This record gives sequence, C-alpha cells and structure tokens, in this order.
Amino acid sequence: MAAVLMHMLGDLTGRTMLVFPRSSALRLAELMLHRDAGTSLEFGEMEQSALKEAGNILSSAYMNALSEFMHLMLLPSPPSLAVDMSTAVLTTAYLQFSSQRDYVFCVESEFMMVKLSEKLRGFFLLLPDPASLQVLLRAVRVA
Repeated sequence: MAAVLMHMLGDLTGRTMLVFPRSSALRLAELMLHRDAGTSLEFGEMEQSALKEAGNILSSAYMNALSEFMHLMLLPSPPSLAVDMSTAVLTTAYLQFSSQRDYVFCVESEFMMVKLSEKLRGFFLLLPDPASLQVLLRAVRVA
C-alpha cells in the first residue's frame, strides 16, 4: 500500500490520506512519468515524487471542495509518503494522528483512462481533529 499523508490546516484541522493499493500506486506513477505499464517495480525517488505530487493535487482538490461547501479556509501541508503493508501504514498513521480520532471520512476514487482501458482505485481519508469533527457534522446536518 502507498499513502500520501498531509496535514489539514486553517479553519479545520486534521489529517488527510490518499491511499492506493501498491499496484495502483506504481501504475499511477508510471502514467505520470510517461512510462510503459509494468516498468516500475519499486518506489524509487521519481515514483515517490510523482505519487506525492498526485496526492497533493487530489487531496487539495478534495479540501477545496470541502472549503467551498463549508465557506471555510482549508490549507494543505506539503505531502509525505508511506509505503508498507496496509496494516502498518494505517496503524502508524492512526498512532501518529492521535487516538482521539474516532471518525474517518472516506471517499473512494476511481481514475478511468479510457484510451488505455484502465482504471485505478484509491481512497481519500479525512481524519478531522475532535473540534473540527463537530464543525463538519454540524455543516452536514445543515446541508
């Protein structure tokens, strides 16, 4: 599994994770680096950089949508990347983000490459801080 992790700053605080299965993460890096399918077997420096950039773009897009919906300012931090077994990535992220987070918002994302007849699946996770969770829940109830 590969996960791009970012802090969410501004009017709401917390963390975001963009999570991909290993094969999808490698393929996404190949596409971004204009490489043929199956040519990237490991997460080298270029693959890591490409995934962090993809995570930055996608997480920022999700945060912008949330920001516009709630009329709040949300700012992303620079991305970091974790590559490991899924349990290790998620457990480490949970412990680093504080055990006070009982709720996670999850958005499944599919990337369709029609010309290549491919699709890649990933998940955007939003882990709000406790105070931010209350703001989010109030906003959802109003909408």
